[in-house]
Amino acid sequence: VLVLLGIVAAVGYLGLANSARNTKEFSAIARAYERVTTVESNFAQMRRTVLLFSQTGSDAAAEQVREFQERIAFNAAEAQKMILAKDRREMMDRVIETFERYVAAFDKVVKAKTEQAGVDTTQRPIGARMQQILSNMMQSGAMTDEMSAAVNAGMAQELLLSTRLNVNVYFANPAPHIAKAALDNINKLPAAIKQLQDSVNSVSEKERAQELTGLAEKYVPGIAATLKLTDERNRLINDMGVVIAAQMAEQLAALNSAQLKALDQIREETLSTIDWSVWLSLAIAIAALAIGLLLAWLIGRGISKPLGKISGVLNELANGNKAVEIPYTERGDEIGDNARAAQMFKENLLRVEKMEAEQKEHELRVAAEHEAAKQKAESEFEAAVGGIVKAAAAGDFSQRVDLEGKTGLVLSVGGAINSLCENVA
Repeated sequence: VLVLLGIVAAVGYLGLANSARNTKEFSAIARAYERVTTVESNFAQMRRTVLLFSQTGSDAAAEQVREFQERIAFNAAEAQKMILAKDRREMMDRVIETFERYVAAFDKVVKAKTEQAGVDTTQRPIGARMQQILSNMMQSGAMTDEMSAAVNAGMAQELLLSTRLNVNVYFANPAPHIAKAALDNINKLPAAIKQLQDSVNSVSEKERAQELTGLAEKYVPGIAATLKLTDERNRLINDMGVVIAAQMAEQLAALNSAQLKALDQIREETLSTIDWSVWLSLAIAIAALAIGLLLAWLIGRGISKPLGKISGVLNELANGNKAVEIPYTERGDEIGDNARAAQMFKENLLRVEKMEAEQKEHELRVAAEHEAAKQKAESEFEAAVGGIVKAAAAGDFSQRVDLEGKTGLVLSVGGAINSLCENVA
């Protein structure tokens, strides 16, 4: 029974220890899940801010992107510390790696945006000056009736205006056909300026045409560089928004799904462990109770039955049946002690009976000679011994014969009876 109770305690301890371990792991996964969810939310906001920066080039938007970058990096690092499982830690590593690629791509976008702004800063004054010169040459040709020069100036101006317009449109809508139209127009501009230069006659107009040629040598490759930078920026933005961002979003969703699955698994394991511990403890407790009751019944039966037999033997002896057999005298326990005491009681009764028979025989031998003495001795013997013998026969060995002043048979028998009572008691 004690072993079974020990098993119940061990099962309860194991169940509690397992539950405590699962609770600790559940808490760690829940905190990591919270961090990853924060990363996911911040990344969604960062993507929107990156899109705003790509459209406007705002310094405030770029600064806000950097703030989201710091938050995401911090929460991702904290989540990585909290994640214990190897598979989910590897998933978090891939998320961090993808985010670093996203940040690197944004850095390139910022660089391309800065370079584009620098080129645009250089190109705009050149384009404006070229447009002013062409307008002046158109007006001068019309005023001096040099129609050929005026027409050529108009055609060159149309190419310039179309190029500038297409470039501006391409910034907002980077469609390939718009870039092609801008390149086609700007590549035709040097030939148009050359044709214009050949059609003018005055020195001043030739100087203007020469200035246009010099400006075109800077402006034409600048437009190509602007379009190239815009293409690179748009490619980076597309790579960030479509490829890298989508990949990171997918990785974050997969990681959160794995963590939710782990949380559900721990919850099921904990509940299963508690149920198992309760039912097993209950089963063992019931088994211990049943075994205890069985042992109690067997022990009780092993004691009550022998005691019942010994009680019956004592009743037989008290009723004068001195031939009754005394059982269990060979046992070494309390039952054996009681049986041996009953055996001694029986032997004492037999000795008393034998002594009484001898006494009666002696009285018969001296009856003829000492009738009077016999009468007196019997009277004294009966008075002194009879009650005690009857009490002893009834099982009361506490009474004693008063031997004071007694002589002869009364003294002898009284002393023997007292000794007998003392021995039996």
